[in-house]
Amino acid sequence: MIKAKFYISNENVIFYDTTGNGTGGDMRADLKALNADANPETCDRHELIREYMKDGLRVKIGKTPHEMTVKHYIKWVFVETKDGASFRNLEPINLPEAWFPVAETDVVDIYAYCNLHGLLKSDVPENKYNQASVSPEFTGGVRK
Repeated sequence: MIKAKFYISNENVIFYDTTGNGTGGDMRADLKALNADANPETCDRHELIREYMKDGLRVKIGKTPHEMTVKHYIKWVFVETKDGASFRNLEPINLPEAWFPVAETDVVDIYAYCNLHGLLKSDVPENKYNQASVSPEFTGGVRK
C-alpha cells in the first residue's frame, strides 16, 4: 500500500500523490513536501475525530470545533483507504467536518489541512487517542 504524500506550491496550492512517485523528475520544481510530524503544541481543535456509522465515516476537526473563519479554517479533509482515497473541500461557511462513504475496516489514514497550521494527520490503526500532528513548516505553533 502506498501512503499519500502532500505538497504545497509557491501559490499555496496543495497537491497530493498516491502513486509513490513523489517528487520525480516531472514534478514541479516549486513544490515543497508537507509533513505532519509530531508537535507537542497540538491542541484539541486540531484533533481529527472519527465517527463511524453503518453507512460511512464522519470526520470532525477538533474536540472543540475548529474555527471556520476566512482568516483561519480547515481547507480540506482527505481519507486514505485500502483502495484509494476520498477528498472533501471545505469553506469558511462550512462546519469543520466531512462525511465519507467508507467502511471502518477500509480506512488507513485521515488528513486535514488548516490554512494557518498546515497538514494534520491521524493514523487510524496506531492512533487510538485521536491525536493529531501539525506540519513543521508552520513554526508559529498552535494557539491553545
